Amino acid sequence: MKLAILADIHGNLPAMEAALTDIDRLGVDRIIVNGDLVNGGPFSREVLDIVYARDLPLIRGNHEQYIINFHHDPAQFPLPQWHPVHWTHQQLNCDDIAFLERTPESIEFENLLIVHGAPGRLSGGIIPSTAADELAERYADVPQRFLITSHTHLPLTVCWQDKLVVNTGAVGASLDGNTAGSYVLATQCGCTWTIQHRRVAYDIRQFEIAAQERGYSTSTVARLHVREVITANIYLYPYLRRLHRLGLSFPNGEQQFPAEEATADLSYGHPAWTL
Repeated sequence: MKLAILADIHGNLPAMEAALTDIDRLGVDRIIVNGDLVNGGPFSREVLDIVYARDLPLIRGNHEQYIINFHHDPAQFPLPQWHPVHWTHQQLNCDDIAFLERTPESIEFENLLIVHGAPGRLSGGIIPSTAADELAERYADVPQRFLITSHTHLPLTVCWQDKLVVNTGAVGASLDGNTAGSYVLATQCGCTWTIQHRRVAYDIRQFEIAAQERGYSTSTVARLHVREVITANIYLYPYLRRLHRLGLSFPNGEQQFPAEEATADLSYGHPAWTL
């Protein structure tokens, strides 16, 4: 069996289309979307329609959970910091929300577990600085030897004890300095799986223009999302950390420290970086 696992599309239609074009040439048996299909870009409606049209299994990510939670209790997501969630929710209907609520938090194959973050949680994932004790806390009780995770937007493979922990990277919002989308091919041979990371370039300008023309990039958080996509570097977490250090919060923080003054943390993905 050959699986294509793509994740963290974040409403980026040109990136998803480019990845699927690459996958369709490879003769895979199944395509699985490992969470964060929607939110973070201007095409959540379109990427969700592709999942419907192609009947692709979707594992729930934290951004699907944001939309679900917002639908039931909008007060949890005050403006302006949660503007992207408000905007994305407006693009969806009640049937879409029901679909997101039916999504599983993991999919299992023989000796292979696929989960967006870590088992039992929608966040997590791995970065180079993920310590052995963190890996033990997340994966020691997992019976499968091969674990596919996402969430951190960094393509990465870590050998830990008798397990192989793989991060798919992100199709729609890479954060490793390479703007090409990243996904994983997993090929089964008996009870063993071989893993291949693949990169696919796409028209990022199409994403940037749509974010402006569709009214997505009208808040600080949304503009930082867009900047992350077009630079493949992390801006949002460093921006929020700086607000915290300055004792600022939304909306005063946006006025005193606008998105245009934010700088990327180029050390993201290095061993010293922690989530």
